[in-house]
Amino acid sequence: DHVSRHSIFGLIETQHTSDDIDKLQVLGYKCFQACRKKLKYGRKHGGIAVYVHNSLLPGVSKIATTGSETVQIKLDRDIFSLDRDTVISFTYCSPANSSYIQRTQLDTYEDLEQKLSCLGQDVDIISLGDFNARTGTGLDFINEEDNTDMPDT
Repeated sequence: DHVSRHSIFGLIETQHTSDDIDKLQVLGYKCFQACRKKLKYGRKHGGIAVYVHNSLLPGVSKIATTGSETVQIKLDRDIFSLDRDTVISFTYCSPANSSYIQRTQLDTYEDLEQKLSCLGQDVDIISLGDFNARTGTGLDFINEEDNTDMPDT
């Protein structure tokens, strides 16, 4: 019932592998997904599933990317009456100390930056996901930010 109110939504850390993709299907939606290979031992990790309502499919395409950390879809400007094409990027950045990062030596933020920079200057970008951006004991805001130029409405 909850998902039926949304035309596009994404799930991060689905913990699925290629052998159980059929469990991710939602009636009335196309699923664009990325999954990691399951290790011989241990539990499943990561995984992204992006759902697009069937009524939007004529204006939506998946952008081919490498790896299992990002799914990007493009909304066609003509179909959606936009000024420019819009890319929605769904990303999972593993924690820096995770066994996956230790094993693969992947810099997930560098990987995301590379994928976003490849999109070019002629698209609008919306970046969503789990960035595991913990601040620990540090501030999670800019301490001396000057907002005097922002409207008060």
